[in-house]
Amino acid sequence: MRNALRQHLPYLLILWILPALVYLKTLQPSLYFIDAGATLGGAYTLGIPTPPGYPSYMVIAHLFTKIPWGTPLFRIQLFSILSALMALTIVYFFIQKAWRSGAADDTRNTKTASLVAALALGFSYQFWSQTLNIQSYVFTDFLMLLTLFLVFFVKPGKRLLQLGALAALFITIASGGSAVMIVTTAAAFLLILIYYWDEVGLAKLGILGVLVVLGVAIVYSYLPIRAQARPFLNWGNPQTLELFWNHVHSAGTTFNDPITGKVVGYNLSPIEFFKATPKYFELLFWQFTPFLLPIIGIGIFQLYKRNKRLFWILASVPIANLV
Repeated sequence: MRNALRQHLPYLLILWILPALVYLKTLQPSLYFIDAGATLGGAYTLGIPTPPGYPSYMVIAHLFTKIPWGTPLFRIQLFSILSALMALTIVYFFIQKAWRSGAADDTRNTKTASLVAALALGFSYQFWSQTLNIQSYVFTDFLMLLTLFLVFFVKPGKRLLQLGALAALFITIASGGSAVMIVTTAAAFLLILIYYWDEVGLAKLGILGVLVVLGVAIVYSYLPIRAQARPFLNWGNPQTLELFWNHVHSAGTTFNDPITGKVVGYNLSPIEFFKATPKYFELLFWQFTPFLLPIIGIGIFQLYKRNKRLFWILASVPIANLV
């Protein structure tokens, strides 16, 4: 184990140091996206920001505000950078595991390909910009990648229930980040569940389901508890059950303006879906540029040939994201 980590260390140092230096160099001196102000205020005062409140992100980001140097903004930006570096590390090892094939395992080419792929993600526009921002998205990315890695690549054996409980813990923490990202990975977890069904069974699935429900309830109990304390930022004041539900499911923030054509949130309109679909692929084009997309296509094809089960599990994520 120690020898294997030593072999990966030069690649990991590049993966950690290069993006970290670039992220620190390109940090915003002030607030970035519009919701960043609410996020900063909520994290610094343990308050309640814009719906759905991001409770676990608020608590962890608040801990980072206790760092004894820099401004509160810079301290939470460090949290975003650390989350990004951990997410890229999971991507690196994810590709390592996906490309394992006997004697070819741990070759220099595989490590180089994993490093290049992780860096390509790290310097893609959306990932890079959200790393510089103070929002929950990169933090949730890390948790969901870690959970997928854990449940797919770690052989459960006799510790299946413990492994499932650990995955449930990561999912509940992530639910207090960006709940939308959990929805986009739901299909992947369903496929993994089907893969492990003979080992899981209905009883263990029921136990894990109860753990997830309890975990999410504990995470979101932050909202009424902190609302009663009347913090500096108390968006929606979710003390009652009605106000709590309105805040969690973003009541009043979904709209379709026929004059401007602007659509925000979910309106279940097939027309809007088909109007938005080309934008999805346009964003994909600019995220990874015309230079990387052909390489990504080759990688997708090779993954399909090597491991069809993993291919469909990972393919379910962008499909769910599109839907």
